[in-house]
Amino acid sequence: MNVIDYPIIMLTGMVFPISIFFQKFIQYISYLLSPTWAMEGYKLAIQGGSSEELLRVALILVFLLLLFIL
Repeated sequence: MNVIDYPIIMLTGMVFPISIFFQKFIQYISYLLSPTWAMEGYKLAIQGGSSEELLRVALILVFLLLLFIL
């Protein structure tokens, strides 16, 4: 693994929920990372989220993809 991977894994909710971060700016940074939304979609798919919630996560991922491409 790369040195950059560990902080990203910690910030994206793969290890523990994002809501435990005390500083709001860290939560905002984590919401700008696409793995956060991929994990959110995974949780919704496993826990039986509605199709509207899954569509919202998919649209956010598409938006982030376009943003990162630019």
